[in-house]
Amino acid sequence: MADAHISDDNAAMPSLEFLLAAALFVALARYVVSAGADMGMGLTYALVFGVHRHEIRRLILQRGTGLWAAKQVWLLFVAAVLLCAFPLAFVEILRSLHVPIAVFGLAVLLRAVGTVRYGQSPRLVWSVLFIVSNLLMAFLLGAMLGTTAAGFTAAGEGYVGRFIRPWLAPLPAAAGLLMAGWLMLLSAVTLWTEAREPVRETLRGTVLLAALLAYAASLAIMVLLPTQTPLVWQTLSGSWWWPVLALVMIGLALIVVVCAWKGWESLTKVFVLGHFAMMFLAWGLAQYPYLVVPHLTIYDAAVPKGSLRVLMAALLLGPVILFAVGYLVWRYIRTDVLLSRPH
Repeated sequence: MADAHISDDNAAMPSLEFLLAAALFVALARYVVSAGADMGMGLTYALVFGVHRHEIRRLILQRGTGLWAAKQVWLLFVAAVLLCAFPLAFVEILRSLHVPIAVFGLAVLLRAVGTVRYGQSPRLVWSVLFIVSNLLMAFLLGAMLGTTAAGFTAAGEGYVGRFIRPWLAPLPAAAGLLMAGWLMLLSAVTLWTEAREPVRETLRGTVLLAALLAYAASLAIMVLLPTQTPLVWQTLSGSWWWPVLALVMIGLALIVVVCAWKGWESLTKVFVLGHFAMMFLAWGLAQYPYLVVPHLTIYDAAVPKGSLRVLMAALLLGPVILFAVGYLVWRYIRTDVLLSRPH
């Protein structure tokens, strides 16, 4: 397996499995960042404090719809690449995590219902539905990612032991809390950069609270790693890059706190995104080459090389075709609008 990451055709090129896994990883990170700020709104809504908290809550629910549905395209892309390139991993993940996946999908629908219904009739029941659905999504997303690192190990006999307890084990549960904390931080910073005075001062305190929760959950993850997933911990502790990344992340955490304390909202958002990217990168490097620890790597789960080449060509040509079609549609609409104008 030492040369597994090198292509058979060209020793200097990464393998198709590696490239497709990298595309999968980037798309997942893109989904977490784009939709994550929306998922974190639920916890922000519940924990925001200060004299302007009611105004902030109205702002959260008013902007709750936005491009929420469009952002789910990234999740569909992740599922499509996983199915087409790594079907064994797709089947294993779907079989072992079908309960949290189903609840996650239900929470996506409930979130949409809560935001739309609140806009029509602002009642407590719709705001509670908004909080619960967002919190469920954030927690379940982190728990599912944590389960792929901890492994799908049955925690007893029967349905509950096989399909529910594994993703509620200490490491996946801590990963769920970590994701919830980080997405709250991301959403609070996003609101902070968009808000106007005097609401900004209230949001600054919420950002500091969210940072405290996110960093506490990060510390809990580090404490659990050696015992809950030894293989991932061995990769981290035995690598040259982990001390570098760890120092960078500690430095970014301190910078985020200082920037938030000083009221520098734009810089805070930049460093929060940078810290999140470093943390996500560390997780990807630590789990590589496993899609499911400890038995299913990207090379074991991949389809034959011919199918991988077709999929890679589709990924490269797809955006070109999409932008070309989009441009033609834009030209058609623009021409139609110009011709319909009275002269």
